[in-house]
Order: sequence, then C-alpha cells, then structure tokens
Amino acid sequence: MKKLLNAKFFLSVLLATIAFVAGCADTRPFEAETTAPRETAAETTPISYPARIVPYIEPHSPARGGETEAGDSHQSGDSEGEEFAKAQPSGAEAPLVEETTAAEPDGGRIEAPVLPQGSREILTEPSRQRARKQGGRSYSFVAVGDNVVHTGIWLEAKQRAAAREDREYWFAPVFDSIADMIRDADIAFINQETLLAGDELGFSNYPRFNGPQDIGRDIVELGFDIVNIANNHMVDKGEVGLRGAIEFWESQPVVMIGGYKNYEDYKKNRTIERDGVSIALLSYTFSTNGLSLPKNSELYIPYIDYAEIKTQIEEAKKLADLVFVSVHWGEENIFTPTSGQVSLAQYMADLGADVIIGHHPHVVQPITWLRGKGGNDTLCIYSLGNIVSLMAAPYNMVGGVMTFDITEAEDGWFVENPVFVPTVFFYATNFFSQKIYLMRDFTEELAVRMGTKNYGYTATLAQLRGYVTKTIHPAFLPDYMK
Repeated sequence: MKKLLNAKFFLSVLLATIAFVAGCADTRPFEAETTAPRETAAETTPISYPARIVPYIEPHSPARGGETEAGDSHQSGDSEGEEFAKAQPSGAEAPLVEETTAAEPDGGRIEAPVLPQGSREILTEPSRQRARKQGGRSYSFVAVGDNVVHTGIWLEAKQRAAAREDREYWFAPVFDSIADMIRDADIAFINQETLLAGDELGFSNYPRFNGPQDIGRDIVELGFDIVNIANNHMVDKGEVGLRGAIEFWESQPVVMIGGYKNYEDYKKNRTIERDGVSIALLSYTFSTNGLSLPKNSELYIPYIDYAEIKTQIEEAKKLADLVFVSVHWGEENIFTPTSGQVSLAQYMADLGADVIIGHHPHVVQPITWLRGKGGNDTLCIYSLGNIVSLMAAPYNMVGGVMTFDITEAEDGWFVENPVFVPTVFFYATNFFSQKIYLMRDFTEELAVRMGTKNYGYTATLAQLRGYVTKTIHPAFLPDYMK
C-alpha cells in the first residue's frame, strides 16, 4: 500500500510538472485578443491542425538588471551582487584562458593564443574623435538580436496568412513598429536563432526547433540584409536540417553568415558592400547544445576557435574597409558578460575588429567601446537580447534595435553615433496578439496583460525599462530612456 501511495504521489507531481512546462494556451477570453488554438498536437507534428504552445523556459533565474540597486550599475564588477556570481569569478580574476591547442580540419595541431584579460569597464566614447570628410559618405546600420520562432509564433503567423494568397504563414506584421527602421537602414542584421530547415522536416519547438521558411521570406521582405545562423540551435535537425537552412538562405537575396557548405566555403570571407565601402562579416558560436554533425559531413560550423578567429580577422582586414563579427556567446539570462566574453571581445578588438555583435543570453547586456592594442576602437554590443520570443519571463521580452553610422573620414571608414533603441515583445495570456513594441510606446496596461504571467511573472513598465537602464549606459540610449 505504501508503495502504491508513493507511486500515485510521484505520478501526480510528474503530471503537474509536465502541465507547467508545456505552457498550454490559455483559452480564457481576453478582451478582443485572438483566441489561441487548444492543446491537441505534439510539438514535432507538422502543422495540419492546432498545436500545443510550449514557450522556452530557462532552467535558472537571471541576475535581474532591472531589480538591482542603481549604484554603479554600468561598472559591472564585484559589487553587482550574488545574482551575478554565476557569470563572474570570485575575488581577483584568474587567467581567463589557458594556453591550449586547437585541431585543424586536416587533423594537424595549431597553437591557440592566450587571450587578454579584458575589462568590464564601460567606455562611452572612442579613443579618438574622427570626422566625416568633406563630401564623405555615410551609411546607417541596424541590428536586432534573437529571432526565436516558438510554436505560437508560427501558429499566429498561419492565422494571419489567411489574408494573403502568397503566404501560408505571415510573420511580418509582428515587426510593424520597427519596420521603418529596418527598411530605411542602409544595412540591417538579424540573428535567426532557430532553424528554417525546410517544411518537409516538420515544425518543432524547444529544444530542437524548426520553423516555416515563409518566416525567412518575410525577413527578406522586411529589409534585412544580413542573416546570422551560427548559434546553439543550428544543428537541432542534424545534418539534413543545417543543409536545408543553408540552401534556403543562399536562395534568398541576403548575405547569410554562420553556416557553411564546407571548410573551403567557410574560409571565403563574406562581405557586404555599399557604394564606396566594403564590410567583412565573420560569425562564430560557442556551442551547438552538444549536438554534432556526422564525421563524414562536409558542412562546417564556425565554433569559437581563437586561432581561426585570428586568421579570419587578419584576412578580412586585407579585403575590406571594416570587419564586423557576429558571436553567439555568454550565459543565458545573465545581464553581465562573462569573463570569457570580456576576454574574447578584447582579443577581437586587439586583432582589429570594428564591431562585435553579440547574442545568446536572451537578455540585454552592456554596450561599450573597446581599445585595441593597435590604437583602434571597437564597438562591442555584448547582447542584443530577444527581438521575438515566447519565452517565459519579462526580462526575455526586452531587446532592442542597435543603430550606428558607418562614415567616411579622410583616413578611411569608421563607426559613430551608436544608439540602442529598446523594444518589448508582447504576447497575451493566450500566447497570441504578438507584437514588437518600441519601449517608448509600451504602456503599463500592456505590461499588466503580458502573457508571462502564465508562469507566475508579473511585469511593470518600470521593471521593463529598468532591465535596460540598469544594464546599458545612458550614453548609448535615446533621450526618453535617460
């Protein structure tokens, strides 16, 4: 009898846990919001009928940048508190990277360099002021972070597409509030966090994503020019999935970085050009969640490899006016960069990278100028946060649009006027009514209605703003955030 009672207790706990993690759609009416489909199908089932919505729930709470004391909040050091301990060493910082060796594709060994210590000090200005030359050109650049296509994202996209004949899924309206910023920019970047590997593989949610390729077509129509796919989810569907994603993006009028047909393809520097300026685009990821390609696969994943980074940046500087590096790194839900991020960022700055665009933590992280050992300046955005996601917590809903100018001086091209324009991704308690809002337009009423309360998270406007203002220095924010 005791064993039977224990078994019943265990079963009840298991069922309760599954119900919570599943994140089933709330079918209660909520004003005029769209009613979400009821739970009927597994996440891996191709969409032929309504499917369950399962947001991505991270296993730990973040160091909540919006809930810390103001203090010296832009000098991310030992005073940040216990919540940051996971991302920082205790006491004096130990050497961040030991000297190691790395394997070449042909099995040879190359010595990897020792990384610099780096610093978490925030520098709000470049080391030297440069001016646009008379008659010089200037181009605008925008970047957004993680586009995480959970089940609910494509379910609502399918519902919207009923109004169109040329789409089975219509994703673009989610971006309406920032569509002008994307379209008007001379160059626009997005990190496509989840695979668009081919509809024939079926659509799936966390932990192994795949979404409709119509979403990629909308990304192109919105005006994005650069799509990064190097991230921890790029092997979610194995070799066939990665190949499908590469082939899809190569069929689109964008520069895709981060996934390569073979090692020779990887070594070919991708560039994007505008009249008079050429920008080399490099991409790396720290992980593929423990998944790997078959040993005989020719596909190439650009894992973070210090010797490879050195070689690629040095080659890129010979071919282009500027070098931008996209890097998937850091620790999820942590508002401060890890020691590894800080060290690697300084390493890339010392090699001469002009801009570092970071993503993966799913929350915003600081922006700073770095001083390269050659006297150069590097703009480093440690994490852009999410631009679209059905993750569970309010801090995962805050991201932004990074903007800056690429300007021609007498002695070459440089980056200036960096501004981070914060956004909030909204979904209702039924997981629909999805929309990106500019932070300036987000209201207390919307905060109260956020679907994150399905998971026990309340949100206020001050809290959402705080995630930005206590993480990113006001020098990099628009006036309404200061």
